[in-house]
Amino acid sequence: MNSNWPRWIFASVTQHFSLTGYKTFVEGEPRETWEEKDFIEVRMDGPYFVQLDVSSWEAMIEVNVLVQSAMDFTNLHKIHTMCGVVATAFAGNSIQVFKYGVNVGDDQTLLGCLQLLQDKRDRQLLVISHFGQLAPDKLLQQASVEGHFKITLDT
Repeated sequence: MNSNWPRWIFASVTQHFSLTGYKTFVEGEPRETWEEKDFIEVRMDGPYFVQLDVSSWEAMIEVNVLVQSAMDFTNLHKIHTMCGVVATAFAGNSIQVFKYGVNVGDDQTLLGCLQLLQDKRDRQLLVISHFGQLAPDKLLQQASVEGHFKITLDT
């Protein structure tokens, strides 16, 4: 297996979800959310690896995008609209994984494509979860959009 795969996958996922039209943060980076009331935060678990044969691996990841919206009593649908935009970034297209970075071997070439897993029997669903208002004194709502992806990689 290639020790760069986790980094390239993470960099490609965060790049893919930065194109949603909302202020985007990546989990772990400093964020000044008091200035941004409507934003998304991209989070990823994995990759989880399975060796398929002597030179092939399958990697699976879970992508969870936190959606936060300031409550707007003139537009009660705002957080649902934001979740729809984020869900669209999951659905209908794959995530291209590039060799992003500045290290040896980071030549920006395409490594492969993460495919969204969809199977009702295995509960591989694109899931939108609404958490509601954060606290009675805060006019902020949160939700998340989550999906699982896989990619086959060759050494």
